[in-house]
Amino acid sequence: MSSLAPKMGTDCHEKKDCHDMKKDCHDGGHGGGYGGGWALFVVWFIIIVIIVWLIISFAKPDFCGKFDQHGTHTGELDSGKALLWAIVIAIIIVLFIWLILWAVWGWGGGRGGY
Repeated sequence: MSSLAPKMGTDCHEKKDCHDMKKDCHDGGHGGGYGGGWALFVVWFIIIVIIVWLIISFAKPDFCGKFDQHGTHTGELDSGKALLWAIVIAIIIVLFIWLILWAVWGWGGGRGGY
């Protein structure tokens, strides 16, 4: 009956070193997974853009506001400027976080320095 059951997994499960290191079978032996952490930074970037955009939307600073023909701030928010500033601020924040992580753990992110 065991010969009729489909074989679960691959030869990965039979390798002792694979279970110890989780290297060859789970991430192709290259470390990092998810493209070296880029997917995580993209997710954080999107989250930070949304948070910063919400802060700008509620604060309505002058640099994101609409102006009349005399150059006077109308008190309204220019959504395009707000989104642009949110993206710029999010890029700066993500780069700052990335530099801190690099300084603490190196390029491998604490995973053995790949």
